[in-house]
Amino acid sequence: MDFISDYIFWIIFIITIASIFLYKKITKDPNAITAKHIASLNLESQNITREDILQAMRYSKFKNAYFNEEDQVFRGTVGFSMSSFFELIEIRLIDSENNQSLTFLSICGLPTQIYDWGKNKRNYKRFLKNLNLKTPNELSK
Repeated sequence: MDFISDYIFWIIFIITIASIFLYKKITKDPNAITAKHIASLNLESQNITREDILQAMRYSKFKNAYFNEEDQVFRGTVGFSMSSFFELIEIRLIDSENNQSLTFLSICGLPTQIYDWGKNKRNYKRFLKNLNLKTPNELSK
């Protein structure tokens, strides 16, 4: 009984971490539980190029920003801050017949981080600001 009372914190800690990884394994979703922000944006008739997205990623201070030809996805990282260890960024530019859309994923790099203090959403807002998208009102002018 002394063993349990002496090490209760570590026992609970290890069980919690094991439960998180077990849940990810059972659901077959490696991003399950991990804090993330996913957003989709319809670009309406705006012509956004790959270079525009890479430039916006660099202005947003996303490190190692690049386009992966094989997966057709933009990737980058955001470094350590007081609200998160680091985040992984994935952006997909989807071209359909006469419309473009963009999907944005910012996910904490530490798989056990279940709360992000709003950092992933701030990454998305910073990216949109630097992409300089025109609003529908500006397009009609």
